[in-house]
Amino acid sequence: MNTVTARDIFSGMKENFIKDAAIGMQAKVTYVLHGDDGGAWTLAVKDGILSVDEGVQDGVNATVTMDADEFVKIALGQGNPVAAFMTGKIKIQGDPFLVQKFLGMFKKPENM
Repeated sequence: MNTVTARDIFSGMKENFIKDAAIGMQAKVTYVLHGDDGGAWTLAVKDGILSVDEGVQDGVNATVTMDADEFVKIALGQGNPVAAFMTGKIKIQGDPFLVQKFLGMFKKPENM
């Protein structure tokens, strides 16, 4: 069984991006992931266009901090983001509602 990493998920985000869900939105969210295969990535959406950059950027609307394994589970539809947030597995600095909107802008990665 291939192990999917957070890097794999971020690498495929543009192809799993639902452009229509982001029309009129302008926001930046940074994900800081701890543990094996962790790292930081910043997603920026502006008028239906997504950019994915490795690293932390200034001027973000929210920063999401969590374990890389938990991120992968949620991205693959195997974890519950609300439960993870409520139990402290996900920490959000900034606008949690914006982070929830971001979740709705991506379809579940396939072939992973």
